[in-house]
Amino acid sequence: MELGDRPATVVRPADWTTLRAAEQADGRDSPYWAIVWASGEALAAEVCAEPPSAGARVVELGCGLALPSLAAARAGAQVLATDASAEAVVFAAHTLALDGQVGEVAAIDWREPAWMLERGPWDLVLAADVLYLRRNVQALQELLPQLVQPGTQAWLADPGRAGARELLGWARDRFEVRSSPSSRHAAVAIHRFAVRS
Repeated sequence: MELGDRPATVVRPADWTTLRAAEQADGRDSPYWAIVWASGEALAAEVCAEPPSAGARVVELGCGLALPSLAAARAGAQVLATDASAEAVVFAAHTLALDGQVGEVAAIDWREPAWMLERGPWDLVLAADVLYLRRNVQALQELLPQLVQPGTQAWLADPGRAGARELLGWARDRFEVRSSPSSRHAAVAIHRFAVRS
C-alpha cells in the first residue's frame, strides 16, 4: 500500500476468516487488529501530511497493524505502538522492521495505562477506530487528561461510531477540539485534541 510518498509493506495474517474462527474456537475475541482499517489508513495519511518533528515522542493506542506509528517513525519520531493483543504488536514490530524503522512496541491495554504513563510525557497521541466499545470511551475519558498536556496533542481517527459522538461531547468541555474529514477516506473524521490556551 502507499504511505505518504512511498509504498509500505504491512505484515498481517494471510487469512483473517480462518484466524477469526480459530480465535473464537479458543474462546478469544475476534482479531480485529489483523485488518487494515480505513481509519488506520486515514490517520497514517494525516501523519504523513503533517509529520511530527524528528525526535518527537509519539504513542499509538490500540495500534493493530500500526500504520500511523509507521508514518510517525518515518518522520523520525520516537514511537511506541501499543495494543492489548500480543499478536498485534508482533505484527506491528515486523512491519516497522521491514520498513527499516526503529520503534518500540508493547502489549499494553490502554485501559490500564500505568506503564505507558510512566514512559511519558508524549508529544503526540494517536488512535484509530478505537471507540467501538463503550468501555473504550470511558477509558479514554480517564486517559486523555493524563496524556494531553500543554504543547501536546491527541489525534483520533473515527468512522462515525456512536462512541466518538459521546467522547467528543465530553471532550469539548475540557479540550480544544478540531474535527475535519480525512483526505484519504471520506467516511473517516480526524479529531484533534489539545489543551485550551
